[in-house]
Amino acid sequence: MTPSHLLRNECCEAWERLIKLSSYEKKIAGIVLAAGGSSRFGKPKQLLTWGNSNIVNATVRTAILAGLDPVIVVLGAFDTLIAATLPSIGLQVVKNHDWETGQSSSLKAGVQVLPVDCDGVLFLLADQPQVNAHLIDALLFEAYLGAQAVAPMIDGRRANPVYFRRDVFPLLNTVTGDQGGKAVMREVSVKYVDWLDETQALDIDNPEDYESLHRIYFGEEGRIDKV
Repeated sequence: MTPSHLLRNECCEAWERLIKLSSYEKKIAGIVLAAGGSSRFGKPKQLLTWGNSNIVNATVRTAILAGLDPVIVVLGAFDTLIAATLPSIGLQVVKNHDWETGQSSSLKAGVQVLPVDCDGVLFLLADQPQVNAHLIDALLFEAYLGAQAVAPMIDGRRANPVYFRRDVFPLLNTVTGDQGGKAVMREVSVKYVDWLDETQALDIDNPEDYESLHRIYFGEEGRIDKV
């Protein structure tokens, strides 16, 4: 087959996917998990500077930009401080009173307030402010096509954000301890989206992570003392 025929076939396949995608009408929510106690920082890492805001607001802004609706932020430790920095409109804030029991409690707190007409949800981590709308768009494309679960595959490893279809919600409500959605991955059909940008898999677990990630995106180390 000649290169021109290959290109024509690829274009036809792309159009077929777009036509199929346009036949779906799905409401996909975004849940930002931001309840952690930041034990390695001694202060709320959710409030670390990122651009002209902080890292939790950067994640919220990306979720809104990607068209997720509704956008829900789950808070726990430092909830009053963090909530004061969030927009007053355009998102829903949920308090997880059991945040110290682990991430599973935040996951369930978010799922419990999802609207009845929600077809699926994308979980985002507040300590990944660099995750961009392009990656989310790629994940949502597979979600719109009916995937039960979707996650990026970066450098051969499963990464975040992670999407789950509505029929997985009951399974998410069974997760315990400090486990996230990965706890149910073996029980559902997962579509992995290969992604080349390795920085999208990074997260902020300690001050060194923050300084390094901030330097990648802003050319200088982040200042922990600004929180």
